[in-house]
Amino acid sequence: MSTGIAATNASAIAVRLRELRTVLDGWLVDLEAAAQDTPGVEETAAARLEQRFHAARKRLGPPDDAVPADPARARGADGNE
Repeated sequence: MSTGIAATNASAIAVRLRELRTVLDGWLVDLEAAAQDTPGVEETAAARLEQRFHAARKRLGPPDDAVPADPARARGADGNE
C-alpha cells in the first residue's frame, strides 16, 4: 500500500524532500560556520542557530509535561525519581 501511495504522489513527495534537503543544508552551513575559528563568524552562526532553535520550539509548541526538560530536576536529592 505504501509503495502505491509513494508512486501516486511521487512528484509531491520529491518536492517536499527537496525542501527538506534545503533546510538541512542550511543547518549544515550554520553548524560548520559555528565550528570555524574565524573571528566574528562564530557569533553570526551562533545567532542563526539560536534563531533556528527558537523557530523549531515555537513550531513544535510547549514540551510534553510527561518528559521533563531537565532529567536531573526530575530526580530527588538522592538521585531517585
